[in-house]
Amino acid sequence: MRRFIIHVLILLLMVMGILTILIGGSVAILASASFKLPSDKNILVLGTSQTECAIDDSIFSHSINLSLSSTNAMHSYLTLRKFLNEDANKIDTVLFDYNPGRMSDDGFFTEDNILARIPFFIVLMDQEDIFNFVGYKTFYKALLQIPVKNIRPILRFFQKGAVSYKDLEIGGYLKLYRDKLQEDITLREGADRNSGKNSKQEVSSYQLQLRYILKSADLCKEKGVKFILISVPCYQPEKYGSRDRLLSFYNTNLHEITWIDNSDFTLPDDAYGDIEHINYKGAEMFSQYLEDNKALFKIGSQSTDNFK
Repeated sequence: MRRFIIHVLILLLMVMGILTILIGGSVAILASASFKLPSDKNILVLGTSQTECAIDDSIFSHSINLSLSSTNAMHSYLTLRKFLNEDANKIDTVLFDYNPGRMSDDGFFTEDNILARIPFFIVLMDQEDIFNFVGYKTFYKALLQIPVKNIRPILRFFQKGAVSYKDLEIGGYLKLYRDKLQEDITLREGADRNSGKNSKQEVSSYQLQLRYILKSADLCKEKGVKFILISVPCYQPEKYGSRDRLLSFYNTNLHEITWIDNSDFTLPDDAYGDIEHINYKGAEMFSQYLEDNKALFKIGSQSTDNFK
């Protein structure tokens, strides 16, 4: 029995050693990624699936859209911090998604969210960021998935000897072809949108959302970069978008920050993929609108003043 136990312990130590090498090596490769922007980019767009689908950075010139679905203010902050630490002199404006999920979002701590995002964003996190998750068993499960979920950038590193932010799963414009607006409206009729919420978890998430929005604004101020909250079009925002709550939350917590509210931007029904997201047709129209009104909104190098 003693020999058996010793063999089991040796096997466990070997497995732990292999995992440590795999995870540590993967993190080291990912952490070496370059976060230098192309020379013609000076506007950074960060946010959730709403900005991910709404702002086409091939139309909205000099911008790079690194929004990503199923993310929150922390993920946006981590991306922003990395770019500003490496390439602050090139970025002069940050457009930061401001939608109802920024007010009360339990997505910080759901199992699906942790498993989906931690393996990619862990290399952007510092001790304070990681501390938010240490009490969740799923977090450690997510760490074990780092080598597997990042296999493409790891292979690219061994092929090319280097990786960049473009190789990492941290965001980009999504050309959405969905056309399910009427289906979404039907599904939501009479539905209790707050059912299943964990109020304690929601409050905790709300506090973290607010903290990371303010941290993002403070970081931009420190680096001399314009920080602008932006709300992109959604279908009937007064009914589905919690527009009044957005305004109340802004006036209470964020009133010193620039906010461009385009949630009620007029689009035809076929420009919506669903209630919350515009599809590629809407993105073309909205992105062109932003491009044509950079001076009005004082986005980019046109002005160093704030737009209120």
